[in-house]
Amino acid sequence: MTSTEIILSAYEEIQTITGIKKKTGYSWQRIAKTLSTEGIVVNETQRIILKLYEKGLSAD
Repeated sequence: MTSTEIILSAYEEIQTITGIKKKTGYSWQRIAKTLSTEGIVVNETQRIILKLYEKGLSAD
């Protein structure tokens, strides 16, 4: 199983980054990046950033 598959499998079961971190041993950053890459929004700040990005705004 790849790290992405492991994280996604754990997310289906647990649905919290802290829980996934405890179960898999991966870092918070790795988990958040993987979930984000797979289109899973993990918090309200990320949701806001994605909406701004969709409108063509940058993070600069």
